[in-house]
Amino acid sequence: MIQLFVVALFTLVHADNNASYVVVVPKSVRGNSDFVLDVTLLRRVTTDVTVTATLSDLRNTAIASAHQTLSTAEVHARITLKLPRGLTETTYLLTVVGRGGLDFEEATKVTTTSKTLSLFVQTDKAIYKPGQKVLYRVVSVNPDLKPFRGPVNVSVFDMSGNKIQQILNRVNESGVIGGELQLSDQTPLGNWKIKVSAEGNEFEKTFEVSEYVLPKFKVSLDLPSYYFINT
Repeated sequence: MIQLFVVALFTLVHADNNASYVVVVPKSVRGNSDFVLDVTLLRRVTTDVTVTATLSDLRNTAIASAHQTLSTAEVHARITLKLPRGLTETTYLLTVVGRGGLDFEEATKVTTTSKTLSLFVQTDKAIYKPGQKVLYRVVSVNPDLKPFRGPVNVSVFDMSGNKIQQILNRVNESGVIGGELQLSDQTPLGNWKIKVSAEGNEFEKTFEVSEYVLPKFKVSLDLPSYYFINT
């Protein structure tokens, strides 16, 4: 018989010959997201097994808990912990307890991932000339890829680090925020920067302002003096 408690990427934490189960968990947690554990029984049991997972801080204060019961006909369970926003600790303790047809108890430490959402910035061009208009949009999504509907801050800086534009606490139900910046004819040349932030997460995108000239080219076609018509 094999007993395993596994942290993601299948790092073995414990093993002995007294029971037969496998628990697979992520090695890190992220606020405002689902923390999913997989429990598999490697042998059939004669009575139901209730598996309880609890995430707590190192002071033994529970942050989230959930349980699931495996019947005698089941060998696999997926337990989902709903984690709150704003996990402040860097390390938490995960405890998994099984009671019933198979008794076990395991615990391991998991680390915190500070990133709670993803921010993206798109511009309509990579290079702009002085006097042109910069069109951009900010896309913000939660870890489950659903739109982030909270406030987002946007700032635009010139090549010297001077703040040229600022938008504070912009909210959009779709998670997409559009903006524009009209460049003057005397705009300083160089790499400009769009910086966005939300809930402690930040993202930057640069674009170039340059006196560029689009390349010109000529295409000559030498066509035959006749053509066909399909009827």
